[in-house]
Formats: sequence, structure tokens, C-alpha cells
Amino acid sequence: MNYFGAQQNKQLKKVSPPYRILFFGSDYFSLESLIALVDQQKSEGTSSFVKSIEVVVPPDRRTGRGLKTITQSPVKLFAQDNNLIIHEAPPKTLQTWKIPKPRDLEAIHFDIDSFDIGVVVSFGYFLPPVILESFTKGSMNVHPSLLPKYRGAAPIQHAILNGDQETGITIQELHHEIFDAGKILRQISMTIPSESTYQSLESILAAEGAELLIDTLRYLDYFQANAQEQDITKITKAPKISKDMAEIKWNQITADRLDKLYLNYSPGTIIYDSKSLDSIYVTCNDDKLIECRSVKMERKNEISVKDWINGEFIMTPDTIFTIAGKGSKLNTAEDVQEYVNSILEFKNLEEVVLSGNTFGVEAAQAIAMALKKKDSLKIVNASDTFTGRLREEIPHSVKAICDALEDKECLVELSFSDNAFGPAGAEPMVDFLTNNKSLKILKLNNVGLGPRGGKLIGKALLAAAEKHNAEGRKSSFTTIIAGRNRLENESSQAIANAIAAHGTLVEIRMPQNGIRPEGIITLCKGLAACKNLEILDLQDNTFTAKGARAFAEALVKWPNLKYLNIGDCLLSAKGGVVIAEALLLGHNKKLESLNLQYNEINYKGVKALSSAILTHLKDLVSLELNGNNVEPDDASIKELISALEAHGHADALEEPEKEEDLIEEPSLERLKLEDKDSDIEDIEAPTGTKPQEVEEPLPETKSTNDQVEALSERFAKVQINE
Repeated sequence: MNYFGAQQNKQLKKVSPPYRILFFGSDYFSLESLIALVDQQKSEGTSSFVKSIEVVVPPDRRTGRGLKTITQSPVKLFAQDNNLIIHEAPPKTLQTWKIPKPRDLEAIHFDIDSFDIGVVVSFGYFLPPVILESFTKGSMNVHPSLLPKYRGAAPIQHAILNGDQETGITIQELHHEIFDAGKILRQISMTIPSESTYQSLESILAAEGAELLIDTLRYLDYFQANAQEQDITKITKAPKISKDMAEIKWNQITADRLDKLYLNYSPGTIIYDSKSLDSIYVTCNDDKLIECRSVKMERKNEISVKDWINGEFIMTPDTIFTIAGKGSKLNTAEDVQEYVNSILEFKNLEEVVLSGNTFGVEAAQAIAMALKKKDSLKIVNASDTFTGRLREEIPHSVKAICDALEDKECLVELSFSDNAFGPAGAEPMVDFLTNNKSLKILKLNNVGLGPRGGKLIGKALLAAAEKHNAEGRKSSFTTIIAGRNRLENESSQAIANAIAAHGTLVEIRMPQNGIRPEGIITLCKGLAACKNLEILDLQDNTFTAKGARAFAEALVKWPNLKYLNIGDCLLSAKGGVVIAEALLLGHNKKLESLNLQYNEINYKGVKALSSAILTHLKDLVSLELNGNNVEPDDASIKELISALEAHGHADALEEPEKEEDLIEEPSLERLKLEDKDSDIEDIEAPTGTKPQEVEEPLPETKSTNDQVEALSERFAKVQINE
């Protein structure tokens, strides 16, 4: 079934209350709605519109230090206490899950095989059409925002971060194709109380949502008949809150924004105390001050400000020009004249930050003329600088900036991230990338390059490498960040060629690019040439077992690798074993962080990974394995935790994410690929064809050293010389 393209082609049956309800939920937000349903059934008895309630919950998850505690969701605990029938969902997806039959006495007696209504509240899974169409009276969702505003997993957090004065609750029908796009049954708004935190606002909205759900179900026929389509011109997104969003960039953030960030997070690394003498005062973008008494650097202990100042180097402000985050719309040269004058006044300008404003062509050209005169420039941050600009404008602005920087011999970093300029924005960068001799770091994250733009960037970087070689100079290029660009397979060859030609990269981040197995195989050939690679992020591309094998061959060539993220890459069970076996060869002993979440890895892969950790990965302090095909109490997980404990890293295994954070729209491309490739190696060859070669299984061994020796034979062709 084409789940993304499926349409609801059957009319809802005329079903009168009371209803058989299948409730999908997990956390405290959804618990309020379940409690309301149960209370309604009990309080109104035979006159209630609720006939029966059964509950679907996610699997139990490991929590706490070392993930040794099995934690049940609040919804499951309540269901158990109230003798509700509980059905457990599979770990990751409902695509192949068979919806249960109602199990109340009447349903069993009359062989009733379907529920009337599906109620979904903060559940974290996409419900495919085959499930939605099974509900005779339809399905609905309680969403804590005024849809279509804040579609996604974190509407409450984004409302607080954006300083909204108003929010609300939407009761929507479930859409067959995408999250939070269903017809609106009910909607109420409310004022957000001042100083609301995520927890306090969630509690209020949970209660409001439960009440609105009951009222909607009571008069369901009316609200279904009058359901309204969402206004697609008003859609905004509320994606899952990531750890990166909690990062504080002092020269960009305002004090007000920091306060909103604190309401969503508890930073923990900053202490406010106006009476303290041992403090630093950090100036935010709006010229307000934040006082700090202590500092906690990544993976280091918290220390006093005094100790930090004595031990750390702080860049002096007279080398940085920034207008970050002002939100100014700058169209003409006159609009930026003040900034041009400031830039020209710097005697030793090293960094320019333009992000968070929008520049027209004339304004960009004026800034570029000022930058042209600053030979000491090291860093130029032009991320998020063209919002609201026409596509035909942006290339001229990009060209002006790039032309101004082309001959800068001190320049080490350029960022155009978060500018949706597409492949047209790549073309004016070609000359700069080809001819600049000092660039080390290129950031093009989330700019919509597409395959054509990816090819242009790849070819320009290749030409630069060739010029370096022709002139007898070693490349200085070390970092490329190009996530969320839909580079796809078509651009993988050009990018691989460029990476291999430089061979000097230490950091490569290319997540969410729609690269499929064939492209991964091609890309790995280029990656393998980077012998000094330390950081690699390819999250949310598609490997399968084929791509995993190619990646394993490259993996053993990176002895300095410290950070590896190949989560959400559909490695498959076989691919997970191959990656773990490559790590067991011992060529990645410096690895500190490893993300393998949502890859269909089974217990075999976990066992092999445990051996690799115990034998070689003594520095591994962060490991993410959420969403794989291993039960929390499986022996392989216990073995894994023991391996981490042996090196003093019992807390390295990341605590599973809350279910409400796991919402992810399924990719049509990935669904098709899963259906096509998931078991391709297990299909029997037709009669008369040459059977596919099958790898010999590893012999049973009595020691880890024997296993390593056997693996070394398999990977002999990719061994690196010590």
C-alpha cells in the first residue's frame, strides 16, 4: 500500500453512541484525556457515550543512570490501575502492526471486529491508512496549538520560545498522509500566563484538551459535519526540540530570548547571583547583561568563573563585528551605511556576523565593498540573511559577498547556512570556492542545494584541490557542513570526488540529504580518503545492508574518529552487525560519541557492539541506540551496559526519548525503499539463475582475539597500514 498517497475512499458508517474507543497515548499530557474518558464512562453509566475503552501504549523504556530501570508510561500505569485492556505498540512504527479487535464482552459475543473511534493524544507514531480506515466513526487527535500554527512534536515549547501571547487546543481528524494536517473539529484559544514554563503550560493545556475532547465526542455528528480544512497559507512548524537548540551563542542571543529558553530548559550550567564578586557579565544582543558565576564546558566539570578565566582564552571584542538577530530588513546602501562605517573603523577585524537579518542586493553589495577592504578577516557568518528575498535577487547578493572574499588569505570560515537559495545560490559561489586558498570551514546547512547545487559545489571544491596540487600546496580544507539539502544520489559522485581530492577533512556533516544506498556507496569511496576524519554525521540518509558494508570498509580507515552519527539510516539487522564488526577490528579507538538509533539493529548487532566497546572503545562516553529491534531486558543490552561500565562509562547509553518527541513523518521515498529492500538478500533466486554469493558465517570462537582475527580476514582488503 502506498501509505503516503492513500486516500480515504470509504464513507464513515452511521454509528450511534455509545462508542467503542481505542485510545493511543503515552505521557502526562495524554493521560488527562484518558482520565476524562474513563470518568465520563463511570459517571454517566449506561447513558454515557463511551461503551468501552482500550488503550495502546509504546513499549516500556529504560531510564536512569546506566538505563537500568524499566519505566512504564503514565498512560500504561493508569490503564493497569483501572483494569483497562492494554495493547503494546511495536518499538518504532505501526506500518505492519495489526490493529486488535475489541475485547469487551459484547464485542466478543457478537464477533465485532472493529472499534468505532480512535483517539490519539501525544502518542508519537504515525497511524497508517489501514489503521485509520478501520474506525467506523473516524479518528481524532488532541493537539496543543491553534492549527495550522505549530504543526509538529513540540508546539508548547515553540510557543514559549517565540514569546507568543496566545495558544490553544485543536481537536482534529487524523490525516492519512501527514501529521497535524487533518480537518479541524474544534478549536479554542487561551492567553498564555506570564512566566509560563513548559511544564506549567503543558498542564493547563492537557486539562483544556481533555475537556474539549469530551465535549467533541458528545456532539460528534455535528462537529464532523462542520469540520473545516486547515488554511495551508498559515502553516508553521514546531519540530522536536534538540539539544543543539539549548546552545547559547552569546553574541547572537538576546536576554529575553535566553529567558524564554530557560522556561523550556533548565540550563544547569549558569548560576545567577547579583551579590557575587566572582562573576562575569555577558552582553546579549539587546545590550542587556547576564551574570554568570560558574561555567561548564562540554564534557568537563563545572568550575568557577575565576578558574575559567585563568584557564581559558577569551577573544577580545575589538575583532568582531556583529548585528546578529536584529531582524532588520536592509534594502539599500543607505540602510546599511552605519554598519559599513563600523566595519571600516575596525583596525583588526577578524569576524563578521550578519545572521538574523535580511539583505537586498544593494545592501549586500555595500557590505561586500566594506569587507573587500579587510584583509584580516577570518570568519564571515552570513547565515539566515536572505529571508523573504526573491530567488532572482539572492544570487547577486551571494556573488557580491563571495567576490569580496575571494582573495582573502586569512579567511578560514564562511557560512551561508539557513538560506533557502537553492541551486541558483550555488552558482555565484563557484569562483570563490575554486580560487580562495585559505578556506578551512564551509557551512551550507539547510540551503536547498538539491542535486544540481550539490554538483556545482562538489566540482568547485574539486577544482580548488587540483589547483592546490598544481601549485604544490597542501589543501587547508577541513570542514564541510551541508545537512538538509536534498543532495540525493545524483550529487554524491561530485561530492565524493571533492572530498577525496582534498583528503584533509576532519569534520563532515551531511545529515538529512535523501542519499540512498547507491549514493552512500559512492560517497564512502571519497570519505575513505580522509585519514584524519574526526567528526562524521550522515544521520537520516538511507544505507540498508548494501550501504552499511561500504561504510564499514571506510570506517576502518579513520583512526582519529571521535564522533559518528549514522542514526536513522535504516542500516538493517545485517548492516548493524557489519558496522559493529568493523568497530571490533580496533581501528577507531578514539571514538567518544556514537549514534546508531532507529536502524533496525537486533540483538546480534548489539552483542557485536558490546564486544567492540569492551575490547577497543574505552573512550566512548555517549551511545544512542533508541528505536532499534531489541527488547529493553534482552541479554545483549545487559552485556552492552556491562561493557560500558567496565570503562567507567555506565551513563554513556542515552536515556530513551519521551514518546511525544518521537513524532516523525514517514518518508514516501523511505517507505518504498523499505518495502523494496528490507529483505532483498533473503529472497530465493529464481530457477536457472546464478545464486548470489553468501558470506561465510563467523566461526564460533572462545575468545575476543579469535573473533578479531576472523574479522580481520574478512576486512583484509581494507586494512590500513600502521
